[in-house]
Amino acid sequence: MRVSRWVLALLFFGLTSLLADVCYEGFRGILGPLAFEKGGSWTDLGLVLAEAELINWGLRLPAAIIADRLAAWWSLTILGYALTPVGVAVALAGGLGGVALGVALERLGKTLRAPARDALLSGLSGRRGLVYAVHEVMDQVGAVTGPLLAYYAIATGRVWLILVPGMASVAAILAARAVYPGAPSPRGHPQLSLHARFALLGATSLLLPHPVVIAAAAAAATGDAGAAPLAYTLAMLVDAVVALPLGKLYDTLGSASLATAPIAGIAAGVLLATGHPIAASAAAGIALAAYETVYRAYVADHAPERAAGFGALALGIGVGQATSAIIYSLLALIAYPSPG
Repeated sequence: MRVSRWVLALLFFGLTSLLADVCYEGFRGILGPLAFEKGGSWTDLGLVLAEAELINWGLRLPAAIIADRLAAWWSLTILGYALTPVGVAVALAGGLGGVALGVALERLGKTLRAPARDALLSGLSGRRGLVYAVHEVMDQVGAVTGPLLAYYAIATGRVWLILVPGMASVAAILAARAVYPGAPSPRGHPQLSLHARFALLGATSLLLPHPVVIAAAAAAATGDAGAAPLAYTLAMLVDAVVALPLGKLYDTLGSASLATAPIAGIAAGVLLATGHPIAASAAAGIALAAYETVYRAYVADHAPERAAGFGALALGIGVGQATSAIIYSLLALIAYPSPG
């Protein structure tokens, strides 16, 4: 049976994200304990996460505009994936300052590639809820595997293992480029009101506790650093399980399905504040899946310049998650024991 070219391209895009996620989600799963080991505090962790989210989400709009105006979708996508293992290596090798720099480099890679890649994905098929759901499922397989690999790496003293899939992701995106050398077609002219709407939708992520903060809270609550990657894994696993149903929900209900993210985010916040970090991780996974499937499909269906539309959404998410990281890290000082 002949596999459609767009299906093969989607699988390569998914494989790329899977491998990159094993690397950087594994790293993020141990980021809290790593920062504490290098002398950091809850406040330091909150500031590093805020820096990371502002870079990751806040700079996506400029990166998206560059991608659209220079037709640099593939160049930025490939460069972005290449920065992932570089940033993780810097964080693992340095002190607390190295952690901050490494996180910044890794998130910069995400910043550069995400809107350009999402624009490329939007051109694969008209069934965009399905496209983004399949991509998210493969992405989250890596996100689940990453923290588990990190747990093994911590237990065996081979933390460098999480770098290997990051390097392999570069080969995978080059394969995707060979299968699908195309580019998205802009529709009409960008509208400021639309971009503002996308940004406001993304800003609802303020309600969602940062998954790294939840994971660190799980470690603090149990007194076991290994609980952090396991709690993070739970969020990623739930994300993977609900992504396809949410994609189908969007293809069926359209914009009404946007409500799933803020509802799940509120639930996660309440659970974290009341001392239930594991349940909070599960609720956070639902919210993350909604942002990655429902919200991306909505932008793809409505944005004239698709990369710029994704950048506007990302700007809102960045502001929301950066603020959330600081707020919930400060709340953790009260609700959970001091790390280390």
